[in-house]
Amino acid sequence: MKKEISRDNSQQLVIDTPRLWVKGNIMCWDGTMIQLSNVSCISTTPFVQAAFPFFSIAVLLMGLLSLGYNLIVGIIFLGVGGVWIYNWYKTNEERKKNTILNIVMNSGNSLQFVINNKNFLDKVLKVLEQIIIEGGVGKQNVSINIQGCRITGNARVLNDLNLS
Repeated sequence: MKKEISRDNSQQLVIDTPRLWVKGNIMCWDGTMIQLSNVSCISTTPFVQAAFPFFSIAVLLMGLLSLGYNLIVGIIFLGVGGVWIYNWYKTNEERKKNTILNIVMNSGNSLQFVINNKNFLDKVLKVLEQIIIEGGVGKQNVSINIQGCRITGNARVLNDLNLS
């Protein structure tokens, strides 16, 4: 089971977990829980893109300059600079697929969950909205499988939103 808590480029805490559970008015994941009545704001933002590695340009220039003196060293520098830029590009392409679900608590603390499917994110937002409006799902449970993009459970909110 993959669980990752990291800081993105803006130093925000980002939680990458495969599953969330909503039990009554509590949302929990991997040993952590929050009371949904303490949530003051839920929003979404695109995942922060990685900054361009400007030092890779210097490596490429060193490679071009080195070609006249030592062909092998020049090719190595060009390869390193090229691979570095390619990895930056691939990282940003992967990040474009992700969206951050922001949950801001009344205390001002913010939780951010990585979700990689926009349609699924819209369903999660609808479920959380309805649960907060109703003050919880009572004794019923809702399971949000982020990794598998599924919402399951026997809560009335899922029937009302045609998600079960």
